[in-house]
Amino acid sequence: MTNGNSATASVLGVLGKKLSDLADDEVLHIAALLERGGDDPQALKGRAILRQRLTVLRPRRRLNARRLFCVPFEMLLSDEQTPSDPVRRIARAGLLPAWQLVAKRLPVEVLNAAEAAAAEAKGIGDDRLQAPAEALWTAAADAIDAHFEQIASQVGDPQWLRDIGATLRACGPIAEIRALLQYPGRPQPSDEVGAQVAGILGGTQALGVEAVFATTLVAAAHFRAPGTVIGVLAANAFGVTPGPGQDALRRLCDVLGAGFERTLAALGREPVTDANAVVGSIAGLVDSLTLMRDFANKVKDPQMRLQVERALFEARSTTIDRVLPQMTGAVGCNLDRAVGEMVDGGSLEAAQSVEDNMVALARARPTAEVLGVGDEFAGSLATLLATVKAKAAEDVAGETADARGLRMMALARYVELLEGADAAQACLAAWLAAEAA
Repeated sequence: MTNGNSATASVLGVLGKKLSDLADDEVLHIAALLERGGDDPQALKGRAILRQRLTVLRPRRRLNARRLFCVPFEMLLSDEQTPSDPVRRIARAGLLPAWQLVAKRLPVEVLNAAEAAAAEAKGIGDDRLQAPAEALWTAAADAIDAHFEQIASQVGDPQWLRDIGATLRACGPIAEIRALLQYPGRPQPSDEVGAQVAGILGGTQALGVEAVFATTLVAAAHFRAPGTVIGVLAANAFGVTPGPGQDALRRLCDVLGAGFERTLAALGREPVTDANAVVGSIAGLVDSLTLMRDFANKVKDPQMRLQVERALFEARSTTIDRVLPQMTGAVGCNLDRAVGEMVDGGSLEAAQSVEDNMVALARARPTAEVLGVGDEFAGSLATLLATVKAKAAEDVAGETADARGLRMMALARYVELLEGADAAQACLAAWLAAEAA
């Protein structure tokens, strides 16, 4: 493969299979070659294959007008053909047709100025880009407004184009939000940052509800639990009174609610293979629902409150009926094997699985309390802890003194994960004393 245009389907198939074996510099070299292929379908496919690695490596990409076009809404992009994330809701698959159709309708001087500035810029933060980029976004938003039906019919879901147009229109506030919040996966912000987010969003209300909603989506994309932004805004009196702000928050509650339903449905039917990821999903969902309930109370919306309570009830049921039994069951079924691996120095596959589930269970305690299932959760953990402690009293035929000591230390490690270091130390001391007696 010498350039992006020569990337054949068979070569890309090999690339996908070998991706995990490639060194970082090899990935970057292939990405640079594919970049030269521009909008060639095979080059686009190759870049999609590499995207997961490139997200970590973050290579500097050549700027052009199309990349500038995407900046306001890039945090809303999804790699899924049919996005399931309520915030990352614009499929990347719709970008190229959207850009091609919009670009045809842009003033030539605006498009040429954006291309020239992008070619000379040292990066996306280059001050020389600001004026041509803003002119591009304004002109693109105008083109989408004027030719929405014609463009939407060829992009895919019309909502993708609606979100693109709204973010372009709100490019200024979105740039402020991104500069303030900086990176995704943020926890609950400080009061000062929350007030700043609310102030920026307050300034978007003159742009209309679509622009407010789009800016709110971008803000939500920065948080580990996207519903956090609802609590942040409501705490700063944004959206509490009727108007574009409240309408935007109601829409955000609607899309998050639909996302929560999908998450709960998946948790209810799929086996727990990554306990920590599942606990993280439930915790984020519960945090968001709690904030939505607070918002519903502030705006005195009983229907929204009822929807939230239904979702919380479903979360309780899913946690108790499906998730918790699977996690505790996985520990119980693998405990003997895990201890054996710790003693014998085996593959440690079962030992790692047991530790992961125990760490996840410990992390889930606060969420269980918020959900109102703290007693059921505590009962399951008590049963699990009793099983671990009982293992220390078992006699194992042919077990050496050294192996028995290692087994007790392995079991004490599990007590530590469930109850803390002091409890583990007390158990280990008692077990060793009993052994010496």
